Amino acid sequence: MTNQRRDEVLEEAGKLINGDRRDQYGDDTFKAMAVMLSGYLGIKIEPYQAAEIMVLVKLSRNRHQPKLDSFVDGAGYFALAAEEAFGNSDEV
Repeated sequence: MTNQRRDEVLEEAGKLINGDRRDQYGDDTFKAMAVMLSGYLGIKIEPYQAAEIMVLVKLSRNRHQPKLDSFVDGAGYFALAAEEAFGNSDEV
């Protein structure tokens, strides 16, 4: 049995978050988004939560009509949320 689709989704997500999207948007998007959301909502939002909110956006879009692109983006956002939550150290 092959895992072609799951590998494709994860590989594409990795390419985007480490390449094009990183080049376009930089590495502080979720920090900035957390500050804006915190001010708007009047509660403290952490950068990893801002990334998780983007996962929710992708999930809500997929409820209407699933798109492979939304799965790719969602996987990428979850990876970035983990990095925001735990950093890049080997200790979690």
